Amino acid sequence: MLIFDPQEVNAPRWFTFQPGVRVMIAPVNRQVRRDLRKKAMAEGGPDLHEQTMDSLIRRHMVRDWEGICSPDGAALPCTPPNIDAVLAAFGVLEDWVSGHAATMAENEARSRADALKNSRDSHDGPQPDQKA
Repeated sequence: MLIFDPQEVNAPRWFTFQPGVRVMIAPVNRQVRRDLRKKAMAEGGPDLHEQTMDSLIRRHMVRDWEGICSPDGAALPCTPPNIDAVLAAFGVLEDWVSGHAATMAENEARSRADALKNSRDSHDGPQPDQKA
């Protein structure tokens, strides 16, 4: 039996960057990259494709945050322009977010592959690629 929960596929999760700063991160897998690349080509055209792609990936990965503030100490809303500005200003944060997004996608792919393998192994008798 394969159990597929569409709510869990690519579900964002909260991670702590440092005490008082949390970021909700969504994974970036191949399908997400393909979809964002198409959107970047449509929005940015050939000249701005890479810049647009970077922005779209940032905005996909970061869904929300806590503890990121303006200079006056007010909570900075997690908006698309703020995501671009904050991650551009703090490269270490962008690298951290990107790493978590990639790891999440890899773990989900591995889990799906394991589930598929386990469903095949649980059937009685030899598998089509095995001899009796």
